[in-house]
Amino acid sequence: MRKLTLCLVLSLAAIFTGCTSVQEVRNETKVEVATPSPLDIYEQQRKLEINFAEQTRSDFMAAFQNKKAAAQISADPLQLNNVTLTENQSGRTQSVQVFESLSLTLPLALKKNPDYVMAMSKIKALAEKMADERGYSEIQFFLLPTDAAAKKIKFESDTVKSPLGNPITVSKSADKSLKKGMQRIVVKAAPIQKVAL
Repeated sequence: MRKLTLCLVLSLAAIFTGCTSVQEVRNETKVEVATPSPLDIYEQQRKLEINFAEQTRSDFMAAFQNKKAAAQISADPLQLNNVTLTENQSGRTQSVQVFESLSLTLPLALKKNPDYVMAMSKIKALAEKMADERGYSEIQFFLLPTDAAAKKIKFESDTVKSPLGNPITVSKSADKSLKKGMQRIVVKAAPIQKVAL
Protein backbone atom coordinates (compact mmCIF):
# COMPACT_ATOMS: atom_id res chain seq x y z
CA MET A 1 0.00 0.00 0.00
CA ARG A 2 2.86 2.32 0.90
CA LYS A 3 4.55 1.49 -2.41
CA LEU A 4 1.35 2.36 -4.30
CA THR A 5 0.97 5.66 -2.45
CA LEU A 6 4.62 6.53 -3.07
CA CYS A 7 4.30 5.77 -6.79
CA LEU A 8 1.17 7.91 -6.99
CA VAL A 9 2.89 10.85 -5.27
CA LEU A 10 5.92 10.56 -7.54
CA SER A 11 3.70 10.40 -10.63
CA LEU A 12 1.77 13.51 -9.61
CA ALA A 13 5.00 15.33 -8.81
CA ALA A 14 6.38 14.46 -12.24
CA ILE A 15 3.20 15.69 -13.93
CA PHE A 16 3.17 19.03 -12.11
CA THR A 17 6.90 19.47 -12.57
CA GLY A 18 6.48 18.80 -16.27
CA CYS A 19 3.68 21.35 -16.56
CA THR A 20 5.77 23.96 -14.81
CA SER A 21 8.65 23.31 -17.16
CA VAL A 22 6.41 23.72 -20.21
CA GLN A 23 5.05 27.01 -18.82
CA GLU A 24 8.57 28.24 -18.17
CA VAL A 25 9.57 27.40 -21.72
CA ARG A 26 6.54 29.22 -23.06
CA ASN A 27 7.39 32.30 -21.03
CA GLU A 28 10.97 32.24 -22.22
CA THR A 29 9.97 32.07 -25.89
CA LYS A 30 7.82 35.22 -25.76
CA VAL A 31 9.30 37.82 -28.12
CA GLU A 32 8.56 41.47 -27.49
CA VAL A 33 8.06 43.50 -30.68
CA ALA A 34 9.54 46.98 -30.41
CA THR A 35 7.10 49.81 -31.11
CA PRO A 36 8.40 52.13 -33.87
CA SER A 37 9.30 55.59 -32.62
CA PRO A 38 7.50 58.68 -34.01
CA LEU A 39 10.72 59.56 -35.83
CA ASP A 40 10.89 56.14 -37.51
CA ILE A 41 7.22 56.34 -38.53
CA TYR A 42 7.65 59.84 -39.98
CA GLU A 43 10.77 58.80 -41.90
CA GLN A 44 8.95 55.80 -43.37
CA GLN A 45 6.06 58.02 -44.50
CA ARG A 46 8.48 60.33 -46.33
CA LYS A 47 10.17 57.36 -48.01
CA LEU A 48 6.79 56.18 -49.26
CA GLU A 49 6.18 59.64 -50.75
CA ILE A 50 9.50 59.52 -52.59
CA ASN A 51 8.76 56.01 -53.89
CA PHE A 52 5.32 57.14 -55.09
CA ALA A 53 6.80 60.16 -56.90
CA GLU A 54 9.46 58.01 -58.54
CA GLN A 55 6.80 55.55 -59.68
CA THR A 56 4.75 58.46 -61.06
CA ARG A 57 7.77 59.59 -63.05
CA SER A 58 8.17 56.10 -64.54
CA ASP A 59 4.43 55.63 -65.18
CA PHE A 60 4.17 59.01 -66.94
CA MET A 61 6.89 57.99 -69.39
CA ALA A 62 5.43 54.50 -69.83
CA ALA A 63 1.95 55.88 -70.58
CA PHE A 64 3.09 56.96 -74.05
CA GLN A 65 3.11 53.71 -75.99
CA ASN A 66 4.33 55.41 -79.16
CA LYS A 67 8.13 55.38 -79.01
CA LYS A 68 8.40 58.52 -81.11
CA ALA A 69 6.19 60.40 -78.64
CA ALA A 70 8.03 59.01 -75.61
CA ALA A 71 11.38 60.06 -77.07
CA GLN A 72 10.28 63.70 -76.95
CA ILE A 73 9.66 63.65 -73.19
CA SER A 74 12.30 64.39 -70.58
CA ALA A 75 11.85 63.75 -66.88
CA ASP A 76 14.22 65.41 -64.44
CA PRO A 77 15.43 63.55 -61.34
CA LEU A 78 13.20 64.11 -58.33
CA GLN A 79 13.96 67.24 -56.35
CA LEU A 80 14.54 66.19 -52.75
CA ASN A 81 15.28 68.18 -49.63
CA ASN A 82 16.94 67.27 -46.33
CA VAL A 83 14.89 67.96 -43.21
CA THR A 84 16.01 67.70 -39.59
CA LEU A 85 13.68 65.69 -37.38
CA THR A 86 13.76 65.97 -33.59
CA GLU A 87 12.13 63.44 -31.28
CA ASN A 88 10.90 65.31 -28.21
CA GLN A 89 10.82 62.33 -25.84
CA SER A 90 14.34 61.05 -26.52
CA GLY A 91 15.94 64.22 -27.88
CA ARG A 92 17.19 62.20 -30.85
CA THR A 93 17.69 64.11 -34.11
CA GLN A 94 17.99 62.77 -37.62
CA SER A 95 18.26 64.18 -41.14
CA VAL A 96 15.66 62.76 -43.52
CA GLN A 97 15.20 63.20 -47.27
CA VAL A 98 11.76 64.42 -48.31
CA PHE A 99 10.10 64.86 -51.70
CA GLU A 100 10.01 68.42 -53.02
CA SER A 101 9.02 68.34 -56.71
CA LEU A 102 8.82 66.39 -59.97
CA SER A 103 9.47 68.14 -63.30
CA LEU A 104 8.60 66.84 -66.79
CA THR A 105 9.11 68.52 -70.18
CA LEU A 106 7.13 67.49 -73.26
CA PRO A 107 5.79 68.90 -76.54
CA LEU A 108 2.49 70.76 -76.46
CA ALA A 109 1.48 68.69 -79.49
CA LEU A 110 1.31 65.58 -77.30
CA LYS A 111 -1.89 66.90 -75.77
CA LYS A 112 -3.58 65.45 -78.87
CA ASN A 113 -2.02 62.05 -78.20
CA PRO A 114 -4.55 59.53 -76.78
CA ASP A 115 -2.02 58.52 -74.12
CA TYR A 116 -1.82 62.08 -72.77
CA VAL A 117 -4.94 61.66 -70.61
CA MET A 118 -3.52 58.53 -68.99
CA ALA A 119 -0.18 60.27 -68.36
CA MET A 120 -1.87 63.29 -66.79
CA SER A 121 -3.89 61.03 -64.49
CA LYS A 122 -0.57 59.98 -62.94
CA ILE A 123 0.34 63.63 -62.35
CA LYS A 124 -3.05 64.27 -60.79
CA ALA A 125 -2.70 61.26 -58.47
CA LEU A 126 0.70 62.49 -57.25
CA ALA A 127 -0.62 66.01 -56.60
CA GLU A 128 -3.60 64.59 -54.68
CA LYS A 129 -1.38 62.37 -52.55
CA MET A 130 0.96 65.25 -51.73
CA ALA A 131 -1.98 67.50 -50.85
CA ASP A 132 -3.42 64.89 -48.50
CA GLU A 133 -0.03 64.07 -46.95
CA ARG A 134 1.27 67.65 -46.60
CA GLY A 135 -1.85 69.83 -46.52
CA TYR A 136 -1.60 71.25 -50.04
CA SER A 137 0.27 70.86 -53.34
CA GLU A 138 0.75 72.54 -56.72
CA ILE A 139 0.67 71.58 -60.39
CA GLN A 140 2.49 74.17 -62.48
CA PHE A 141 2.38 74.39 -66.28
CA PHE A 142 5.10 76.48 -67.96
CA LEU A 143 5.30 77.50 -71.63
CA LEU A 144 6.68 80.21 -73.88
CA PRO A 145 4.67 83.46 -74.01
CA THR A 146 4.51 83.16 -77.82
CA ASP A 147 3.11 79.62 -77.60
CA ALA A 148 0.56 80.75 -75.03
CA ALA A 149 -0.54 83.60 -77.28
CA ALA A 150 -0.78 81.34 -80.34
CA LYS A 151 -2.92 78.81 -78.49
CA LYS A 152 -4.85 81.49 -76.57
CA ILE A 153 -3.73 80.09 -73.23
CA LYS A 154 -4.06 82.52 -70.34
CA PHE A 155 -1.46 82.69 -67.58
CA GLU A 156 -3.68 82.17 -64.56
CA SER A 157 -4.20 79.91 -61.57
CA ASP A 158 -7.07 78.00 -60.04
CA THR A 159 -7.58 75.81 -56.99
CA VAL A 160 -9.13 72.35 -56.92
CA LYS A 161 -9.65 69.94 -54.03
CA SER A 162 -8.00 66.62 -53.26
CA PRO A 163 -10.14 63.59 -52.25
CA LEU A 164 -9.73 64.68 -48.61
CA GLY A 165 -10.62 68.27 -49.41
CA ASN A 166 -7.11 69.75 -49.36
CA PRO A 167 -6.20 72.48 -51.88
CA ILE A 168 -4.26 71.84 -55.08
CA THR A 169 -3.20 75.00 -56.91
CA VAL A 170 -3.09 74.61 -60.71
CA SER A 171 -1.26 77.44 -62.46
CA LYS A 172 -0.05 78.39 -65.95
CA SER A 173 3.05 80.58 -66.17
CA ALA A 174 5.59 81.84 -68.70
CA ASP A 175 9.08 80.35 -69.02
CA LYS A 176 11.28 81.90 -71.69
CA SER A 177 13.93 79.21 -71.23
CA LEU A 178 11.72 76.61 -72.93
CA LYS A 179 12.07 75.67 -76.57
CA LYS A 180 9.27 76.56 -78.96
CA GLY A 181 6.36 74.13 -78.78
CA MET A 182 7.42 72.67 -75.42
CA GLN A 183 5.81 72.78 -72.00
CA ARG A 184 7.06 71.93 -68.54
CA ILE A 185 4.86 70.35 -65.89
CA VAL A 186 5.94 70.56 -62.25
CA VAL A 187 4.28 68.89 -59.26
CA LYS A 188 5.30 70.49 -55.98
CA ALA A 189 4.53 69.33 -52.45
CA ALA A 190 4.05 71.69 -49.54
CA PRO A 191 7.54 72.31 -48.10
CA ILE A 192 8.76 70.80 -44.84
CA GLN A 193 11.35 72.86 -42.97
CA LYS A 194 11.92 71.37 -39.52
CA VAL A 195 9.89 68.81 -37.61
CA ALA A 196 9.54 68.10 -33.89
CA LEU A 197 7.80 64.84 -33.02
